[in-house]
Amino acid sequence: MGDLKMPEVNKAEVAGRIVRDLELRYTAGGMAVADIDLAVNTTIFHKDKDNEEEVLYLKLTVWGKTAEFCAEYLGKGSPVFAEGKLRSEQWETKDGQKRSSIKMNVFKIQPLEWKGKRKDEDHEPPESTQDRASKKEGDDDDDIPF
Repeated sequence: MGDLKMPEVNKAEVAGRIVRDLELRYTAGGMAVADIDLAVNTTIFHKDKDNEEEVLYLKLTVWGKTAEFCAEYLGKGSPVFAEGKLRSEQWETKDGQKRSSIKMNVFKIQPLEWKGKRKDEDHEPPESTQDRASKKEGDDDDDIPF
């Protein structure tokens, strides 16, 4: 038989709560970008002792109209479901220690409850970010880095 290659898939789905308010910024080319710090809780079940909670902190990067949507409608404490692509980042600290982390470039994000960003808001959520993106063909999202 010939050489079979393992298919390469890079897709992740996570659900959690946003840890801090987002800061929207723009690239030199005018593309909106926002980083989201997300806490994902997992319960570890033990047979002979109390269950424990494990928290995984992830940094999500959101681009374009999706970043603008997130900055406008999501904030600290918002529960979200996100789909995206994983990437690795390496750096060296000032004292020479090597560090690395796994981050996620998001292509779809969905609020899991709708209360509005501010407590005094009382309105319907906008259409999902995927619906908005599919309606507008020809948008200049070509400089999204994934």
